[in-house]
Amino acid sequence: MRKEVFSVSEDTLGPGRVTFQWSPKGTYLAVAGSKRKLCIYDRNGRIYDEVSLPQPEIPTQDPSAPSCAALVWDAASDQLAIMPSGNTFVLIWSPSDKDVTKIESEFKTQEFTAMAWSKSGAYLAMGTGKGNLLMYSMRERRKTPYVGKHTRRITHAVWNKDDLLATAGLDQAVCVTEGSSGETVRSFKVSGEPFDLCVSDKKDDGYARHDENTYSLNVGRRTLYIMQYMHDQEGMVEKPMELAFLESYGSIAKHLWFGDGYILVGFRTGKVVVVSSHSREIAEEVHQATLLDVLTDAAYSQAQGRIAVAGSNSVRIMDVTGSEYSEVKSDAIDLDPGLQIEQVGWSRDGQILTVSTTTGQLVSFLAALPVVFDSHHTRVMYLTSVLEVTIADMSATRAAPAKIDIEAEPAFCGLGPSHAALGMNNAVAFYRVSGRAGAKVSQRSYMGSVSHVALNEATAALLIEGRVLVHPIEGPGGGRPDDEADVWLPPPGQAQSITGVAVTENFIVTSSREGVIAYYLADDCSPVNEYRHDGGAISRIFPQPAGSRMVFEDDKAQLHVFNPVNDQVLPLPGFNGRCENVMWDVADPNCFVVADAAGLYVYLHYPVSLQGAKVEFLSKQPLQASHTPLLCFNGSVGCRLKSGALDTVVLDTHRALQAVDAAAAKGNAAKRFQQALRLGRLRACWEAALVLRTPDVWSSLGLGSLEQLDVDMALAAYRMLGDASMVLSLETIRHIEDKNLLAGHVMVLLERDTAAAQELFLRSSLPRAALEMRKDLKHWSEALTLAEQLDPESIPVICKEHAASLEMTGEYNKAKSHYQQAIDSLMGMLNMELEQSCRSGIARCTLQLGDIRQGRSQVININSPQLYKEAAQILESLQQLTEAAEMYERAGQYERAASIYIQCKNFSAAAPLMAKVSSSKLHLQFAKAKEAEGRYAEAAVAYEAAGDMDSVVRLSIDRLNAPTKAYAIVRRTRSVEAAALLTRWCLQAQDFAGAVEFLLLAGQMDQAFDIAQGHSEMDTFARIVQSQARPVDYKRIAEYYEGRGEYDKAGDMWAASEEDAKAVQLYLKVGKHEAIDKAIKTVERTRNHTTGVLVLDYVNEEVDGSRKDEYRFKLNIAMGQYADAARDAMEMARLEQEEGNYRVAHDKLFGTVQQLEGLNKAVPTELMRMLSLLHSYTLVKSLIAVEDHMCAARMLIRVARNISKFPKHVVPILTSTVIECHRAGLKKTSYEYASMLMRPEYRNEVAMKYKKKIELMVRKPDKEAEEAEEVMTPCPFCEMPGPETELQCVSCQNIIPFDLATGKRITLADWSECPKCNFPASARMFIRILATERRCPMCNDEVVVDSVRKVANPVEALRAKHEAASGMGGA
Repeated sequence: MRKEVFSVSEDTLGPGRVTFQWSPKGTYLAVAGSKRKLCIYDRNGRIYDEVSLPQPEIPTQDPSAPSCAALVWDAASDQLAIMPSGNTFVLIWSPSDKDVTKIESEFKTQEFTAMAWSKSGAYLAMGTGKGNLLMYSMRERRKTPYVGKHTRRITHAVWNKDDLLATAGLDQAVCVTEGSSGETVRSFKVSGEPFDLCVSDKKDDGYARHDENTYSLNVGRRTLYIMQYMHDQEGMVEKPMELAFLESYGSIAKHLWFGDGYILVGFRTGKVVVVSSHSREIAEEVHQATLLDVLTDAAYSQAQGRIAVAGSNSVRIMDVTGSEYSEVKSDAIDLDPGLQIEQVGWSRDGQILTVSTTTGQLVSFLAALPVVFDSHHTRVMYLTSVLEVTIADMSATRAAPAKIDIEAEPAFCGLGPSHAALGMNNAVAFYRVSGRAGAKVSQRSYMGSVSHVALNEATAALLIEGRVLVHPIEGPGGGRPDDEADVWLPPPGQAQSITGVAVTENFIVTSSREGVIAYYLADDCSPVNEYRHDGGAISRIFPQPAGSRMVFEDDKAQLHVFNPVNDQVLPLPGFNGRCENVMWDVADPNCFVVADAAGLYVYLHYPVSLQGAKVEFLSKQPLQASHTPLLCFNGSVGCRLKSGALDTVVLDTHRALQAVDAAAAKGNAAKRFQQALRLGRLRACWEAALVLRTPDVWSSLGLGSLEQLDVDMALAAYRMLGDASMVLSLETIRHIEDKNLLAGHVMVLLERDTAAAQELFLRSSLPRAALEMRKDLKHWSEALTLAEQLDPESIPVICKEHAASLEMTGEYNKAKSHYQQAIDSLMGMLNMELEQSCRSGIARCTLQLGDIRQGRSQVININSPQLYKEAAQILESLQQLTEAAEMYERAGQYERAASIYIQCKNFSAAAPLMAKVSSSKLHLQFAKAKEAEGRYAEAAVAYEAAGDMDSVVRLSIDRLNAPTKAYAIVRRTRSVEAAALLTRWCLQAQDFAGAVEFLLLAGQMDQAFDIAQGHSEMDTFARIVQSQARPVDYKRIAEYYEGRGEYDKAGDMWAASEEDAKAVQLYLKVGKHEAIDKAIKTVERTRNHTTGVLVLDYVNEEVDGSRKDEYRFKLNIAMGQYADAARDAMEMARLEQEEGNYRVAHDKLFGTVQQLEGLNKAVPTELMRMLSLLHSYTLVKSLIAVEDHMCAARMLIRVARNISKFPKHVVPILTSTVIECHRAGLKKTSYEYASMLMRPEYRNEVAMKYKKKIELMVRKPDKEAEEAEEVMTPCPFCEMPGPETELQCVSCQNIIPFDLATGKRITLADWSECPKCNFPASARMFIRILATERRCPMCNDEVVVDSVRKVANPVEALRAKHEAASGMGGA
C-alpha cells in the first residue's frame, strides 16, 4: 500500500473496538469507538462533525464494544443512520446541514439491534432485541411497527433493489418482508445461528443476472446457505443450497459477493475460498489460498477489482479482475505487532483503504492513485504520487521526464505548451515547465469550485460552476497576473451553463447544457463561431489539437464529430459504450481513438471524400483493466498503469506501420500497404506499393486515392498499372478545384450512383455538368471539422548534518537540539526523507541520554527497520537487554533477538521467534533450557530444529513415551548412537525384533544374530541384513534354518551365499512345487550342469503326471536346452490334442513359441507346423462367424488331411469339412470327404441331421461340378507364387509365416501384427474378426480395433527376425 493518509488514535475513539462506514460517494467516513460519540471525517482525515451519543438505556455486556451497534448510509441521499448501542432510538444525520433527527422506538424497553436502508432510500428498517421490526418511511416521516417477525433478537437485515427486506435472527429463522406493505413474503428456518447476511445476483448460464434475488447467509460459522427468490414463481426456493467446507478450513469469519456472481468465503484460519453461485459450478472451489494466520474481516472494491482480507495486524490484497486470482504482495499492510484489526473497508472509488482495530485505532491508507492527467501534443502529465506529477514525452521514449513536486493532492490538472496547472476545489497552482523541472509561477484561489482547467501558451481557461474564466497564466513581469485581465465566458447576457472547456493554440472552445458549442479567439475572447446541437445538452468536448475538428458527447451519451468550419455534425458508428476518453492522434489530424471500459475504438474522419465528409470505424481492440489511456501518437496509445507507470499500446490498425528499419518495412510491405490505405495515408501506400509492384496493389491505390479525391496520386497509380484510358480521363479533370464538381466526375468515371453524381454536380460551380452527364447517359427525366518548484532552503540540511556529527562524538543533548532545529526549519516544505532522518536522530539521542521510555515510543512511531536496528544496538550497549531484544525483533533480526531472550531466560518471548531462527546453536540452547524446565515436548521440537536427532530419540523413549517416532527417526537418520539407545529400550520392552533391527543399524551384527537366534527372530534378522550381509552371514543364517528343519528358508540363504548345490539339495528335500520351482530358477541362474542333472533326476523319479513334463520343459529352458524344451512342449501338446483339448494344446505351443522368440531362439519347424494345424482348427469358428466359408473350408481341409492327429473328433471334423466345402462351392472336395464319412467305421457316428444329406451327396454326385483352383500367393522371401494354404515355399524352401486371422500365407500388402502377441495377421481380416469377437484368435487377448496398424516394411522386419534367430542357433 502506498502511504498512510490519516489515522485516528484511541485518545479520540476510546480503547475498545472501532467500527466505521464510508459514505456511498466516498466523501465522508463515519467512525465510532467505545467512547459515546460518533466522529465524521472527510477523505483527508479532517474532522467534519461530531455527534454526541447518550448513555445506553440497556447496559452492554461488552465494555470494549463500539458505541454504535450499526452505521448505515443511505445510497440515495448520503444520510447516515446511527444506531447507538443499548438504546431504543435511531439517529439520522444529514451531511448538508449536520442536522440530527431522532427516531424513537415504538417498542418500549426494546433496544434496536439491526437496521438497513432500502436501495431507493425510501425506507429505513430497524430490528429489535425481541424480534420486532420498525419500518420508517423517509418520504412520509411515518413509523410502522411490525410485531413478531422473529421470536428472538434480529441480528441482520438487508434490502434488495426491489424493496424486499430479508432479516435473520437468533431464532434461527430468515424472514423476507415486502417493504411498502410490511407483509411477510416468505420465512424459513436454518440449522444454526445466522451471521453475515448478504444479497446479490446469482450466476446463471455463464453470467450473473442483475436481479439481486439471491441471499447468502453464514449459518453457525460452518455452512453457507444460498437462497434464491424468484419473482415469476412462488417465492423463495423450498430448499436453500448449503455449502459445507472441509473441517480443516475452520470456522467462516466473513463472506462476500464479487464480480460475475462469485462468492469469497474467508475462514478464521486465514484461508480464503472462492466459489461460483452457478448451480453447475457451486460444488467446485474456483480458487483457494491461505493469506493470513487469522482472518477477521474482508471487503471488496468494485472500482479497483480487489478484495482486502484482514486479520491479526495484517491486511492482504487479492486482485480479482481476471480469471486468475492472485495476491498483490506489494500492497500488503502490516500494522504494529500489538494491534488486532477489527474491520476493513474501501472508499467507493477504491482509492482509500481503511482499517480499524480492537484497541481504538483507525488508519486510512492510499490504495490507488487518483486518475488525474492531461496531455498536450505528445506530452502527458499524470500523477505519480500524491504529491508529485510527471510530464513525459511519448514520442521521445529515452528522454527523461519532468517531475514537479506539489503541495497538495490535485483533483484536476491541465497541461499547455510551457505550463502546467494543478488544483483542487477552488485553488489552482500554475507552473512553468522547462526541461526536467517545473517552477511555480503563481497560485490563485477562485470564488467558486474549479472542475477543469485548460492551457495554451499564455492563456488559462477554468470551468467554475457553469462558467469559464479566462486569464493570462503569467503577468507581464512574471508571477500572478492582475485580476483586471479576467474574462468570463459566455459574455454577459448569454444564459448558458457551461459543461466543458478546451483550449487550442488559437481558440477557446466551450460547450453548454443548452447544446451550444462556442469558439472564441484565445487572444481577446471574441466569439468566432457558435453551433447549437439539436440533440440537447453537451456534456463533454474533445477538440483536435489544432481545433479544426472536435468530438463531443451529448447528454444521451452519444458521440459526434463536429466540423466548426461548416458546422457539420457526424455521428460515430459502431460505438455503444460509455466513453471514458477521446484521443486525437497527434501525428494524424483525421484519426482518433475512443476509449471505454471494454477497450479502444479507432476511427478515421474524412473531411473530403467521394461520399463527402464521413467518419469510418476502423477497429476495436481490448485494453487491460490496469491501463488508463492518456493520449495517442502515431498509432501508439500511451497508458497509465495502476502502479503509476506508463505503458504504450500499439493499435492493431497501425501495427505494421511501426517498423523502424528498412528490412522490417520491406518484410511486411503488404500489411503496411493495407493499413496505410485504410488510414488514408496515401504517401505511405505509395512507398509500400513500390516494394510490392503488383497490379492489385496499384489498382487498390488508385481507387483509394479517388475515394479521397487525390487525383495526382490516382494518376501515378494508374500509370504504374498501365490503365491508359483511366489516365487520359483523369488528366482531363486534374485541373478542377471545385470538390463537388471533381467528385461528380470521379463518380462517373467509376460508374457509381448517377443520382449522387448529379447532386454533386448541382452543388458545384458548374451545375450544367449534371445536364451534360444526363444527356450523355440519355437520362432525360432526372436532375443533381505550465509550475515552478521552490528550491529548498539549506538550513534544514545543515542542521541535520551538524546533529549527526555531534551524535557521533557523544554530545547527545546538543545533537538532539540540532535535529529538532532541522525539523522546525523545514517550515512546511515537504521533504519526508529529511524529516524522517531527523526524527530518527532525535530518537537515538533520547535513548543515549537514558530516557528509554520516550526513546522507545519515538522509535516505534517512526517504524523504520534501520532505526530499530540502531536503537537495539544502543539499548544493548546500555544493558537494557529486554528492550534491545524487542527492537531486534522489530528490525527483523530474529536470531539476535532470540539470543538475548534466551540469555535473559525469557523463554516465553523467545518461543515465537524460534520458527524464524536458523541457527542450530540457538535452537540447541533453547532445547536444553526447555528440557531443564521439564517441557520435554517443546524441547524435542527444538532439538529437532537444531538437528540433534539423537536427543530427540532420547526424549521420545525416556520422557515422551513415543517409541514410534523414535523408530522413524533412527530409521531415517541411521544414527549409531540413537540405534544403541533404542536397542537397550527394545530389550527392556522385550521387543526383540526391534532390538535386532537397531543392533544391525548400530553395526552390532554378531550381537543381533545372537538375539535373533535366541528369540526366534531370525526372519527379522535375515530380512534386514539382506542388503548388507556377507556370504559368511548368509551361511550362518542358512545353518540356523537347516538345523531347525526349515529347508526352504535354508535353501534361500545358501543360494544367497552362492552355495547353489546345497540350495538345490535342500529345495528338493522340501519337495513342494514352490521349492522345485526355486530349484529350477537356481539352475537357470547358474547354468550349472550338475545341479541341472540333479533336479532332472528328481523330477523323473519323484514327479508324476503332467507336472513331470512341465518341469522337464522349464528345466530344459533353464539349462539352455531349447531343442529338448521344444520337444517336451510338442509332446505335452500332442497328449492334450489326442485327448481332444485342442485349445490347451494350442496355447501350450503358442506359449513355447513366444518364450523361444523372447530368447531370440529359432522356433523348430515341426513346432510351427503343429501350431499352424491346431490354429487352423481353432480358427474355423471365427471364420464362420464372419461368413468367410471359403477360408473356413480351406482350414478344415488342412485339418482333415491330418485327421489321424484328431482321433477324438474324426467324424465331427469330417462332417464340418463336408458342410463348409459345400457352402464354399468346393463340391468335389466335399464329395471326397462325404464318401469317407460313409465308410462303415464312421457311418453310424454321423449326426442324424446331416446323415441323409451326406448319403444323398454320395449317391448322386454332381459329376460335372467344377471346383475353383486355390488362389496363388507370392512367397514374401522369393516372390514365387504358391497355393495360399501351403506354408512352405517350393522354391526357397523357407517356412512362410501364416496369417493368424486366415491361417493362410501372410501377404505383404496387408501385413499387420496383433498389438498383444506381435503375431502376423492380415489387417483386413483381423479387423473383421475383432469387430465380431474383440479377441485375438492366436493369443485370445482383448484387442481394440483402432490399435491394429499395418507393418511399414514387413519383409525387412521378417528377414531381420529370421537372421537374428538363425544367428543365435537353432533349437
